[in-house]
Amino acid sequence: MKKTLTVGATYRPNRRAWLWIGSAAFGLTVSAALLAAAGSAPDVFPLTTPHPVQPVSGRVLCGGQPAHGATVYLYPLDDRRAERWPNGYPRARVGPDGTFAIATDRPGDGAPVGRYAVLVRWPRGPALATNDEDRRADRFNGRFLDPSRPVRAIDIGPNGHADVRVDVPG
Repeated sequence: MKKTLTVGATYRPNRRAWLWIGSAAFGLTVSAALLAAAGSAPDVFPLTTPHPVQPVSGRVLCGGQPAHGATVYLYPLDDRRAERWPNGYPRARVGPDGTFAIATDRPGDGAPVGRYAVLVRWPRGPALATNDEDRRADRFNGRFLDPSRPVRAIDIGPNGHADVRVDVPG
């Protein structure tokens, strides 16, 4: 049976239409409430370090040559509490010319004020090993990854750019 609607006629929704309209309205209301609640929730997982950062850059050489592909880590000697480091400790990848710019939250943003042990890891070949089993893949065999015997220690002050020069023996 074909239903037609004539001009000037009034449409009266049947039971099925009312159920659909009601469920759509309910869904939109719940969605709006959830979005409003999410916007007012506290930041449980901060994306930035809770302390201001200072620019830190430098150069890593091995036997006078750039240590391209090495990773420089700044291991905090003052405060290692996890809540201070939501994105991990400051670090940087060494470029083809041996230079690096430390990142804590964003590329090249720097590191918070404090005292740090400078650690260096330089993987062999293209594989970037990340766990203890793969330390043998480090060209330095883990010699410069011990915070108690760092390559060097640095102090990052509240109002200045730290320039770190590291020349590790080949």
